Amino acid sequence: MLDHTLNDLKYSMPVGRVEFAYMNPLNFQEFLFALDQIPLVRFIKNFHLEKKISLPIHNKLLYFVRLYFFIGGMPPEAVKHYTAAKSLIDIERIHENITKSLVA
Repeated sequence: MLDHTLNDLKYSMPVGRVEFAYMNPLNFQEFLFALDQIPLVRFIKNFHLEKKISLPIHNKLLYFVRLYFFIGGMPPEAVKHYTAAKSLIDIERIHENITKSLVA
C-alpha cells in the first residue's frame, strides 16, 4: 500500500547522490552591499550612537530596512532576483517555492 501512496504524490525524488547546501541569511549590511549601497554600508560601519542621523540618510535607511524585511536576507536567491529585476512581484513566489521544498 505504501508503494501506491508514494506513486500518488506529486513530487519528484532525485536519483543518485544528493548534496545539501546550508546557507546562512544575509545580514542587513550584506543586503545593502548586494544592492550596491556601499555608502550606506560605510555609514553604518562608522556610525556612533552619540551622532545624529540626518533626515535624508534616516529615510534612506528606513526604505532599505523595509525592503530587507520584505525580501529578507534569506534566501539570497530572492535578493539576487530583486537586484536583477528591481521588482518585488516574484519575491513571494521565490519564498513559497523554498518553503515548499523544505516540506517535501
